[in-house]
Amino acid sequence: MRGYQKKVIFVKNTGSRHFEEAYFIMRPDCEETGEPSETMIEEANRIIKENFQNRRGGFFYSNKWYILAFFLGCAITFALCFVLGLLI
Repeated sequence: MRGYQKKVIFVKNTGSRHFEEAYFIMRPDCEETGEPSETMIEEANRIIKENFQNRRGGFFYSNKWYILAFFLGCAITFALCFVLGLLI
């Protein structure tokens, strides 16, 4: 596309211990309205809150069922090998 341009708000040094930078790409129809910056900040905070609200924790919490299934599989395999060892 020739001559196409998007307005990007780039936030560097966010002060967060989790994020270094943040990018927000404005919709073309919102550029014309000239909304106050407070409204845009509230909207950005809402988007961030909604997207990270359902994430409860790190690796262990999200994968606890996979870890449990892995150890359960190991236990069953060990038990089968033990029983086969007794039979042979």
